[in-house]
Amino acid sequence: MQYRKTMHGERSPFILLAILLLAVILLGLLYMMREDDAGATRISLQPGDIRIAGKGAEEDGDTVVIKQGGHYLIEGTLLNGQIYVDADDDEVILLELSGVDISNPSKAVIYVEKAERTEILLAAGTDNTIQSGTEEDAAIYADCDFLLTGEGLLRVLSGLNNGIQSKAGLQIDGGTIEVTAANNGIKGKDFVAISGGSLQIEAGDRGVQAKYEMEITGGDLKIEAKEGLEANQVMIKGGTMDITAGDDGINANGGEDKQKKNPSKDVVETMPNLTICGGSIYIDAEGDGLDSNGNLFIEGGEIVIDGPTKDDDGPLDFGKENDGICIIKGGTVLAIGSSGMAETFDERSEQCSFRCILDIPYEAGSEIVITDAAGKELYRHTAAKKGASVVFSSPELILGESYTLRVGEQTLEVRQDSNSVR
Repeated sequence: MQYRKTMHGERSPFILLAILLLAVILLGLLYMMREDDAGATRISLQPGDIRIAGKGAEEDGDTVVIKQGGHYLIEGTLLNGQIYVDADDDEVILLELSGVDISNPSKAVIYVEKAERTEILLAAGTDNTIQSGTEEDAAIYADCDFLLTGEGLLRVLSGLNNGIQSKAGLQIDGGTIEVTAANNGIKGKDFVAISGGSLQIEAGDRGVQAKYEMEITGGDLKIEAKEGLEANQVMIKGGTMDITAGDDGINANGGEDKQKKNPSKDVVETMPNLTICGGSIYIDAEGDGLDSNGNLFIEGGEIVIDGPTKDDDGPLDFGKENDGICIIKGGTVLAIGSSGMAETFDERSEQCSFRCILDIPYEAGSEIVITDAAGKELYRHTAAKKGASVVFSSPELILGESYTLRVGEQTLEVRQDSNSVR
């Protein structure tokens, strides 16, 4: 399916259709499971002993080969093994993990070569571990649309490459998922959609990445990575996020690469958009906190950024070189950090904001307190690192009113005489 440009403020039709289809399939599969769980093909794994009861799967040494659509209930331990799916391209595969511990030092542990859609269901109350040392693809890899759901625990360890990857769309709506990956933690191509679950990700490169679109509407994410979230179109409508990034916290990428003489094969030329409409987001970034190579829109939610200490990055960054804009019309934002590249919201914004550059940098541990003229506290935060700039926006800021910003021992008076004071 060809990728189509996402308009600001709209749910992508591509993601909406994909999620709807996945939901219908999931409900159908879960209904069949409740009606006839005995009809599932049961796969019992033991070192040197794979036992299969049911149709659609066969043993090939230390590999379980699945050749047709259906429900496969997998349990047990397998060393140097693999679950390999090669079904028809109109088949739907349901892999129910019910207490597995599978490792493979040289291949993906779960590899879906061909199917229409694949779902991994984490059985409630189970602990599942997938460990891979493959240099190609990921510990869990699917060449088709992929859904991860359930109420169990999934632990993914990928020593050389990605944790969980789909070459099409990837959706997560449940489960407790812990990923440790040398490269990307979770990676999709067409889209990544997260609507539920608890995710804890440690990654050497990106925590969660999609080439085209990413939409987060729920879930609890804790990420430590070079970059937290990255896609060309990033839409956040809900969920709780705690991101520690060695570079950018959240990045809407692309755009400027089309101007390069020799762009990479991964270039997306569509204008990048980073849109936040809801959720609770905390970012501790050594690079840019929120970074869009195009437009940056804030419409809701609560966002706190402990940004960079170096002046070649900023807590907020948008693509002026691509005629991008930075607009806020809802939510609460506190973005602090270095002052050299400290950008702020456009005066065309519907909600008031102010930026203050401090003469004396503050230190880590300094309290930042914002109060109105009556002494009412609007926001309080303790800085994680040193810095020299503060950007604040809140629905409580009113045009024409005055506010007090206290940073450590410094006190500044701010007169909100325009929508964007700077």
